[in-house]
Amino acid sequence: GRGSRYVLEDTQSIEKLLEATGYHGSTDGLTPKAKAVSRHGDAHFGKDDSLLIQISTRGEEIYWRKNGKTVDIKTIVKDCGMASIVIRPEDHWQTDSPIALVENIDLLVYSREYFAQIPFQGNILYYAGWAGATMIEWLKKQPQAPQIIFPDYDFVGLKNYLKLKKIFPELQIFIPGELPELIRRFGNKKKFVKQSQKYSLEQNDDDV
Repeated sequence: GRGSRYVLEDTQSIEKLLEATGYHGSTDGLTPKAKAVSRHGDAHFGKDDSLLIQISTRGEEIYWRKNGKTVDIKTIVKDCGMASIVIRPEDHWQTDSPIALVENIDLLVYSREYFAQIPFQGNILYYAGWAGATMIEWLKKQPQAPQIIFPDYDFVGLKNYLKLKKIFPELQIFIPGELPELIRRFGNKKKFVKQSQKYSLEQNDDDV
């Protein structure tokens, strides 16, 4: 992932090692990245339709259900700090509790502090900078659409909000009352200018 380049000097020894220890079966049962390496020689070609959801909670009695099984997410978060669920295409994980989306993982890890003065009760879901198609399709199947989003207040964060707002019209964006002052004091002007040259809030959603 860092762009490092390795040169093999003794390819015959490597080939002998792979013949003795490598995987020689069908690629159909491999994980997406392993399958991509076996077929294309590059793990980045791997397409994985599974979705990792990281969750914190506010309020009481936050449960998730799948195929008749109920999980007490609130207790897991209380004991472990956060919860996570891997959602595969055949899974049907659902929650009846409200959903808030957060772009910055700090709001997930320190949700108790951040949400102390915010009147939200329910699930807090981390979407890691950009809510992709797999997450959106899963959110569409929830009994309740996302209620509120806490983005980064830059071009990418706002573009993501506008994209989700088209899909979930009731979605609200959280804007701190002191936001203009916070941007003036702590905003990164160089980053803002760079993003303004690269992105536009009127672009197609696929442009980011």
